[in-house]
Formats: sequence, C-alpha cells, structure tokens
Amino acid sequence: RGESAYRQLEARAVQAILDSERPFVVATGGSIVTRVETWMQVRTHTRTAWLQAPPEAHLERVRAQGDLRPMRGRPDPLGELRAILDERTPLYGKADVALDTEALGPAGTVEAICSWLEGR
Repeated sequence: RGESAYRQLEARAVQAILDSERPFVVATGGSIVTRVETWMQVRTHTRTAWLQAPPEAHLERVRAQGDLRPMRGRPDPLGELRAILDERTPLYGKADVALDTEALGPAGTVEAICSWLEGR
C-alpha cells in the first residue's frame, strides 16, 4: 500500500473518468500533479483550473474541515505546506487558468470558472 498504491488508484480513477465520455467536473487532490503521466492525461483531455490560495488559507481550510491529515502531529505543518506548494507551483502553473480563491471567495470562484468555461 502507501503513496505508490494511492497514485496507481488515482491514475486508474482518472482514466475511468476520461473513458466515460460524459461531461464532468472533478476536484482532484493537489498531489495529482506529482505523477507526470496522470497530470499529462488530465491536461491533455480536460480543461484545468488551478484554485490558488496562500498556504495559511489552505491550512485553515483543512482545520475547518476537522481533517488535519497529512499534517497532524508535524512540528511545522505550515512550513511543510509552504515547501509542498513551492515544489508544486510550477506544475500547477500548467493549468489552463489560475484563480485566486482568497480574492474571489467561494461564489466568485464558481462564477469565474463558469464564465471561463462559457468563453471557451
């Protein structure tokens, strides 16, 4: 099991969704970009939006959900999150559009995505 098994399951799930040939919206985990093949499949066959937020906002959202995985018990969760985001930002930047969710808020983010999709 472990992360490798999770990435394989994630890749199969993405492929199953793409094979369905139905319209869909999928909110993937942020780590989708870490497996090159899966991220390329997503980018090649879908429209992608990067929902940006500062690390502090990400951590607060996780806390508000009551789910601190994978940061539970870590001495510096915010520092680790910053490092993860720094590493992934170039990959996230390959999305078709980037939206600042802190500036837009939930309703504004939905509106921006809908406007973007309608304009394509």
